[in-house]
Amino acid sequence: MSSPKIPTGAVGRIDTGALRPESVVFSFSLDSFRITDTRSRHEDTDYASITLQLKSANSATEPQTLTKKIGDVNNGTHAVGLSFPNIHVDPSQTVVFNYLIVNTGHKDEGAVYQGLEKAGSALANKGLTAGGTALGTLILPGLGTILGAIGGFLADEIGSWLSADCDGPVAAEQITLTYADLVAKTASGTYSNETKNPGTDSAWGCGSNSMYYVDWHIAKTVVPAPRPVMTTG
Repeated sequence: MSSPKIPTGAVGRIDTGALRPESVVFSFSLDSFRITDTRSRHEDTDYASITLQLKSANSATEPQTLTKKIGDVNNGTHAVGLSFPNIHVDPSQTVVFNYLIVNTGHKDEGAVYQGLEKAGSALANKGLTAGGTALGTLILPGLGTILGAIGGFLADEIGSWLSADCDGPVAAEQITLTYADLVAKTASGTYSNETKNPGTDSAWGCGSNSMYYVDWHIAKTVVPAPRPVMTTG
């Protein structure tokens, strides 16, 4: 391999101060959900959120939340498209991220977004630095639906308006993964998951218990090290 060409009449050097090893970043995405049974008799009015937090043994970042109104939906597959892209995770850190999907047609959008952000952040803050989520004496799984276990928690965080008529949560999960877990799960490429969320009991006169299947994924990207920089002087 030949040496870099030095411009005539100038003194050239390679600026090795810019050399760094390649790095790895991760993206966390809530892709879509599939309904086989709505919570309401006909259509659900759905809102979705995704919250992300990084934790280490002695510290944690502030939870960040993205929200979106999906609208009136019936049985079938519906896109969400919420994502935290290119997140640098230190080997000493654990990633906690959760999603919440609620059916509510009886509250203004601003209040729903505020409630989802509050609940998502509170849930992430309760996440352990290794595996699972603590709610009082209950340890929830690091993967899998937590919908049936957090009804009271959501009512406290979001408010009683979520239980009006046929309104209520239809999907919830909190994923807790160490850096080593992330590397292992994405070793062969993007890690994709579909989580079954059996619904909780709704009010009399609503539809049957809801059934939502939620698709999310984690992607790893390797960022190449910067190439040497030629300077003159």
